[in-house]
Amino acid sequence: MEFSLTLLLQPADVAAFRDLALLKQYAVDKSHSQQLSGTYFDTSELHLKEHGMALCVRRAGRGWIEILTAGGGVSTGLHQRLQWEARVDGPLPDLAALAALVQPRSKWAKALAAPALAKMLVPMFDFELRRTLWPLRLSLGVEVDLTLDRGKLRRGAASEPISEAGFALKGGDPAALFDFVLLLQGQVPLRLDTLSKAERGYALNAPQSLTAVKAEPVVLDSSVTVEEGFQVVVGNCLMQMQCNEVGVMRGIDPESVHQMRVGMRRLRSALRLFAKWIAFPDALSGR
Repeated sequence: MEFSLTLLLQPADVAAFRDLALLKQYAVDKSHSQQLSGTYFDTSELHLKEHGMALCVRRAGRGWIEILTAGGGVSTGLHQRLQWEARVDGPLPDLAALAALVQPRSKWAKALAAPALAKMLVPMFDFELRRTLWPLRLSLGVEVDLTLDRGKLRRGAASEPISEAGFALKGGDPAALFDFVLLLQGQVPLRLDTLSKAERGYALNAPQSLTAVKAEPVVLDSSVTVEEGFQVVVGNCLMQMQCNEVGVMRGIDPESVHQMRVGMRRLRSALRLFAKWIAFPDALSGR
């Protein structure tokens, strides 16, 4: 299971991001860059996507590697997904090599075992990017691979720019990762992204109208503490806001704007509700 954060940054801010003293302060080795390109595959019926999976074959230097991701989800910006990798001889996927890595009898193994799946796979979209990697140690036991990606996703004449910083948590408490990202955000404008490259690429393949997202019901067990209840409630509010962000940013869906406002009102109400027990920073308390 991989835990990661993705933050978007403007191309004009890339140079400033590279030069941040914080990166040099926490880096355990020199950064290095490489050119990456590859292709995502699926069937014409989107078999893999319908099973919550994404498959790409990526070229780095002279070698090829296939990467299968599946499952997981996004909670307050933190992506959690299963990932398997295998070396391949060329630009086409080898499902047998991946099937040997996936847990037998799991739903992922069953999806890969669909009859004649290998023969039905076709290219869906491509990507090409320049990646710079910094290995970081934020504190004792907290290690992160920070990647800066610049490039594009491409499907025929349609394309989507890539300008993002990715933070893959290799070990330790995710809270330390969020703290570090807040430090970076104080120096370079960064915006949390809830979509993976695969999701953005599939949108190029089959553009869909945006759907505003309403709040999910909040379920609290009678045994939770005040702090745990606060985390559940606030996480629920943030998820509603994040899921409507794309519609708000593109400015084409008034219902997304409405649901974003609903999420913000719910968040303010939650902060007022818990203020009796939890001390908030001034930026949240409204003082």
